[in-house]
Amino acid sequence: MANTTDRYRVDTSNPQVRMEERVRQLERQVSDLQSSRGIRQSVVSGGRIRVTNDDGDEVARVGEGSWVGPGGSSGLERLIWIRTGSGSLRFVASAESGMVWPPTRAPWYPVLPAAAGNTWVDVTSGSFTSTHRTIYTQAADAVRARFTIGVDAATTGELRLESAGPHQSVVLPLPASSIDDYQFDWWLGPDGVGVVLGTELSIDIQVRRTGGAGTIHVHQPPPLMITDNLMIEASTTGA
Repeated sequence: MANTTDRYRVDTSNPQVRMEERVRQLERQVSDLQSSRGIRQSVVSGGRIRVTNDDGDEVARVGEGSWVGPGGSSGLERLIWIRTGSGSLRFVASAESGMVWPPTRAPWYPVLPAAAGNTWVDVTSGSFTSTHRTIYTQAADAVRARFTIGVDAATTGELRLESAGPHQSVVLPLPASSIDDYQFDWWLGPDGVGVVLGTELSIDIQVRRTGGAGTIHVHQPPPLMITDNLMIEASTTGA
């Protein structure tokens, strides 16, 4: 007597037919395994997962590894990275250093009211005065700030950054009769002044007049760049 199993009609009284049905069942099981996900749950201890293309080139990595930036190798870290088709870094995030590449950015906005139509803030005070401020979450070890400052004739001044009150950068002199570009590369994270990654911070641009009776003009700066210190090669630091 024949019965039905799945899409086959099988005579269970015939041993040869029963064997053929077992083979069909195995074929279906192999097909199901091939079409299912290769890894559902897995634990990697003390190593890394690497993803390569058909040529064997690494395109992604999760776990232990090191990356190399303009400042050199950062050493062994826990990280996630993804490379482009040409091999350059598209995305790197480190458990130790935070966001490495691409850098995140935070805009500045004026603290002092600027004259109508102007893109700069004027300072004549002899005390450090905040001209622009940015508020952001510390997603990496370091920040880079760039801005342009003009100083009137027979007038001098000083420039610094201040973050969250207790953290202040080194002070840079502002010479008379000048308009110059200034750059701060400031280590704020674990390798710098010790700010914990994930902390919400504010940074102020501060200037003061130290001589003369003229004005210091702080132009609207481009966004603050936030990335690891090895990527920006910090040159101006402070605490």
